[in-house]
Amino acid sequence: QAILGGTKALTCGKQGTVRVWDISQGDNTVELSKEEGHSHVVKELCLIPGDKLMALSCSYDKTAKVWDLTRGSCLATLKGHEHNVNECCVFPAPADGQQVRKVLTGSSDGTIKIWDWPTETCELTLGKEQHTSEVRGCGVFDGGRKVYSCSKDSTICVFELEFDGHTQKPLG
Repeated sequence: QAILGGTKALTCGKQGTVRVWDISQGDNTVELSKEEGHSHVVKELCLIPGDKLMALSCSYDKTAKVWDLTRGSCLATLKGHEHNVNECCVFPAPADGQQVRKVLTGSSDGTIKIWDWPTETCELTLGKEQHTSEVRGCGVFDGGRKVYSCSKDSTICVFELEFDGHTQKPLG
């Protein structure tokens, strides 16, 4: 997968690598820290909106990682899924322009998790009762008030969230 932004491109691969490319230079590549990197296939990448150049990656090593793309370092490792992490996305940027704190991951364990990445805390796990197979897609919509997941079992779930300070809970 590749993500383009300005003169930069971000790619991931089967070797567990995440790379930042300066496409204006052509072959000038920065590989994010192998010591802090993923130990298996990196499945998905997404940029994290905010005042810093950051990205979220997820992997078959059962983790998601938040990267500082300027320094090439891992800022957080999100552990808690029992199987491959197949999908990741971020919640909308706060109105005050601050860095996004909330991210979402979907896994082969049939769950999606909402994380506060700076504290590496899973705030909420959804989908275990609804999905009987791996989550193949997930996303955030309606300004971050709803999340969806779709599974290999042919189900699509929509979860409406209620906000209580900095935590989300399913409604109903």
